Amino acid sequence: MTPGWDALGPQIGQVILEERTRRDLTQEDLGGMAGVARETIVAVEKGTELRLSTLGKIAAALGVTPSILIAQAERKTGDAHDDRLI
Repeated sequence: MTPGWDALGPQIGQVILEERTRRDLTQEDLGGMAGVARETIVAVEKGTELRLSTLGKIAAALGVTPSILIAQAERKTGDAHDDRLI
């Protein structure tokens, strides 16, 4: 059974945080690339705020699709250990 959106929010935030730091981007850098405020990136990474439209913008800024971020977050709820998006 796939976890619900609310349950995946923190995991998606963690995936975004890990990918951002892997790419040596600050929250401000990623926010600028995605067209959202740094505060939005902070909230997304904490798992406290995530709208589908924001996920789409962040995914595009990272050069991936939202489904890749969601799939990686779903893997984090299981036993997978590969944290790289691409």
